[in-house]
Amino acid sequence: MKVKDRLKGFTLFEILVSVVLIGIGLYTMVVGYRGGTFLLRQAENKSRLMSVALARMERYLTKSYSALEVGNFTGSEVYSSGMKVDWEALVSERHAGSAPGPVIPYKHISVIASYLEDNMRGGKNLKEARLVNIKPYPYIHSTSRNFIPDDATPLYASTTPSSIDGVKLVFDYEVEKNLLVVYNIAIDVKDPDGLVLPSDTLYTQCYLQTASQPAVSYPIETRTPLLTQPLISNIVGINDVAAGEHTLLLYWNKEFSRGTVSLREANIVVMAFEK
Repeated sequence: MKVKDRLKGFTLFEILVSVVLIGIGLYTMVVGYRGGTFLLRQAENKSRLMSVALARMERYLTKSYSALEVGNFTGSEVYSSGMKVDWEALVSERHAGSAPGPVIPYKHISVIASYLEDNMRGGKNLKEARLVNIKPYPYIHSTSRNFIPDDATPLYASTTPSSIDGVKLVFDYEVEKNLLVVYNIAIDVKDPDGLVLPSDTLYTQCYLQTASQPAVSYPIETRTPLLTQPLISNIVGINDVAAGEHTLLLYWNKEFSRGTVSLREANIVVMAFEK
């Protein structure tokens, strides 16, 4: 074989090797691109999975303790790409501590978000995100009520509280509490000439009634001169209120029959502090 023919054959072989190498390189690029796309899609799916779990947990944590319902809740989120994330939330009531010491309730929140992810072999794998948190029993409770009578009913003289002249507030605590009761009573004095004595007063009586003890207990009475203070404000403390349902009753009455006094508005706020 001539030298020229040998050089020509070597050139063709070199071209063949180059074509093979280029093909291998292109195949590697295609496989790498597919793998990179798959990894990017995995990262995007995991981000969505965590977003669903975090958003669901945030919804429960932003609710108040009493508004957070106990139970098992389920749902799903579907994205435009076709990805579907299923979620399940379990809210249960638990207690910390043991008798004879304080037993404090709290609500345990568990959220599980999951989806089926395609793998490189054409199958599917289940992916999950689990979050756990608690909603503590509030140290301070606040309950309030505003009362405006339908008409300007006169406040009559009486030595016994009347169910007509009063405001009722019902609350339920799971642990023993100390109460701070704040109330305001606005009145109209329509016949001031009849109220000539400094001792003419409006007296208010605050009671606490329990569901297990129908008899009214913890009576606290205050008296305020009618002529000098048409807006009556008072703060009453009641300690060692047992756990359970209670009814707070606030009554007001005019002590003497002289003069004409009517109620404009009354409001009451109860702040309960954990012992």
